[in-house]
Amino acid sequence: MDCLFLINPASGGMEGQRLTDILNRDFAGCGHNIHAVFINQHNPLSQVSSLVHSKKLVVIAGGDGTVSMLTGCLAMLDAPPPFAIIPLGTGNDLARNTGWLRIWQEGGLDAFFTALPLSKAEPIDVWGVGHTHRFICYAGTGLDARIISFVHTYRKPLQQAMSWQAGRRLMTRLLYIGAAARYATSDLVHAHDTAHGTLEFFLGNRLVEKIDYGKDRVVLMASIDSYAGGGRLSENASRNDGMFEVYRFPSLSSYLKFLMKSRLGGKFAPEPAFRADRARLPRSGKIEMQIDGEPANIPAGADNRIISLLRVIPVLIPPRDFGAREKIRKKSPAEQKVKPGISPALPGAAAGKQMRRDKPLTLSGDRGTCRKK
Repeated sequence: MDCLFLINPASGGMEGQRLTDILNRDFAGCGHNIHAVFINQHNPLSQVSSLVHSKKLVVIAGGDGTVSMLTGCLAMLDAPPPFAIIPLGTGNDLARNTGWLRIWQEGGLDAFFTALPLSKAEPIDVWGVGHTHRFICYAGTGLDARIISFVHTYRKPLQQAMSWQAGRRLMTRLLYIGAAARYATSDLVHAHDTAHGTLEFFLGNRLVEKIDYGKDRVVLMASIDSYAGGGRLSENASRNDGMFEVYRFPSLSSYLKFLMKSRLGGKFAPEPAFRADRARLPRSGKIEMQIDGEPANIPAGADNRIISLLRVIPVLIPPRDFGAREKIRKKSPAEQKVKPGISPALPGAAAGKQMRRDKPLTLSGDRGTCRKK
């Protein structure tokens, strides 16, 4: 299996380096042609373009921001290969949505390489915010964006001062809570000074809703069912239907209540206010957003104020019954011989500008984990 591993050392810290060492030491060979590289943060598109063309699949190791940045690069290629995820971030919402977080938590690289040849490639939407930004999970305005900006400012120096990886993740989560408390207090004491303007949402050629950008505390546009590190969104959300769900939180209390209730073991899933396939941001003024958990300031210009579907690319989805299947396989090693045809076939690169939605690609390869002795 010819795999390109794109690893973000900034998001994983020493974990990124350890991952690279383990891949090269224990998993290279034995049918896995592994090429592991650290991401060039200054020119990722050039790096991806030069490395991806000869690979049958890409593995992105990092958090949602890393995945968003690199899938945006893949979307610029003529024929992007399918990608899988090793979750090294704090939120890992796309890894939750696609199932890779579960695989990683069940058994790390052993489970990952066992699940990889059993995975199927399915289409996933990549959204563009003008010509400058891409998102694959969600984009938000208001309090949501201000919290992300605060965390982004203070996270890196605090992480560099802490060598324990689990401690860095805990510190980041506490930083989110502190930022929320700070801005919540600010909003309660006095109205937050923010720009006003109209957000317009369309479905096809029809205008479906207008929202005052300055009045709602949070306006969230989401393409998946997970948000803010495991908060649950609508169970009807689809990552490949060409539409996004819009959630409105007009008050601070409604947003905080949502953040708490959405983590209650999947018992609460909010319904979106409406769905759209295109949006127009206010035509003038500063637009502060969070895009897949990273801060973004949208520059002026009519072309930069349109949110629309940029591209559909392939993502690998591991089997939902992976845990149960692995238990059976361990109890009965002969199961591989009894059902050799259960593994699907490795896809080539996705041809054309869009994948067909009606017939998902499949993946093949030998079953089981390959680790050098």
